[in-house]
Amino acid sequence: MKIHYLRDVPEHTATIAKWIYEAFVHEFAGVAFEVWAVQLEPAQNPDKTTFVALEDGQAVGTASLDDEDLPPRSDLSPWLASVYVLPKFRARGLGQHLIEAVEKEAKARGFTKIYLHTTDHAEFYEKRGWQVLETVHYWNQD
Repeated sequence: MKIHYLRDVPEHTATIAKWIYEAFVHEFAGVAFEVWAVQLEPAQNPDKTTFVALEDGQAVGTASLDDEDLPPRSDLSPWLASVYVLPKFRARGLGQHLIEAVEKEAKARGFTKIYLHTTDHAEFYEKRGWQVLETVHYWNQD
């Protein structure tokens, strides 16, 4: 398994967009898939750096560093966003490697803090040293 910038393997953009759109459906209410997919293209969104994990040429996971990821907290930046690993590749440390790629990118850009939001995986991130800042109710979820 190797982690790449999505901009270096753009042939995986549509796959990654579909995963994110389906996994985080609550975030895309009223947004057509085609609109979202274009926003993920590296040339269309310079404020987002997306990583893709490949195994034998197959995309198996993704994570992004994004300037904005939670509208009510647009004052915070940057964000660890859209962490997703295909179910059959979970529990192998791939999520951790993707998070580390985002953290390394943020550090290289001079950021000392990164934010994230999650509705159901707080424990996963807390085990990796992340801390709860606050609970926000948005998208009809906490």
